[in-house]
Amino acid sequence: MKTQAKCFVIFVSILVISTYLLKPVYVLTIKDMEKHSILLAQKVEPGFEFATLIRHSVQKTPVYEYYRVEMDDTLTVTRTELQDLGWGMPSTLNHKVEFTDSYMIMDEINRNIQYLPFRVNYIAEPHLIIGDLKVDLMEYVGNDQLINIRVQRLPNVSYILRGKTNVF
Repeated sequence: MKTQAKCFVIFVSILVISTYLLKPVYVLTIKDMEKHSILLAQKVEPGFEFATLIRHSVQKTPVYEYYRVEMDDTLTVTRTELQDLGWGMPSTLNHKVEFTDSYMIMDEINRNIQYLPFRVNYIAEPHLIIGDLKVDLMEYVGNDQLINIRVQRLPNVSYILRGKTNVF
C-alpha cells in the first residue's frame, strides 16, 4: 500500500473515531443531592418518557406524573393522573381532561422544566417508573432527602469514560 493511501486510511479512521467520541448524547441523570452521588446515568434519546408516582399525603390515592426528554436538554411535564382533587391538587384545569378507570387524566400539559427536584418522603411512598422498572425510592434515598432528575447532553466520550450508572 502506498504511503498516501495509508495516510488517507489513518486520517479517515481518526475522523470516524473522533466523530463517534465527540457526538453528543443525552444522559438522564438522577442525583442524590445529600450524598452528591449519581443514582442513575442512562443514555436516552429525545422523546424518552418516564414517570413519578406518589401517594397523596391526605387522601392516600396515587398521583402519576409523566415526563418527556427534549432535544434542548430539558424535560416536559406531559400528563398527570390522579383520583382526588384534595389539598395540594389543582383546583382549576387548563388542560385536556378525561376521566378513565377512576382516574382524572390531565393530558397535553406540555410544561417545560430545566430539571425536576423531587423530595423523597415516606408519607408519599415515592416511586420512579422508567420503562418496565418501578423503583421504590425509599430503598435508595433517605427520608426527606432531595433528588434531582435532569437531562445532560454530553460528548459520547464523557459518557463512555464515566460509564452507565444504575443503582436501581
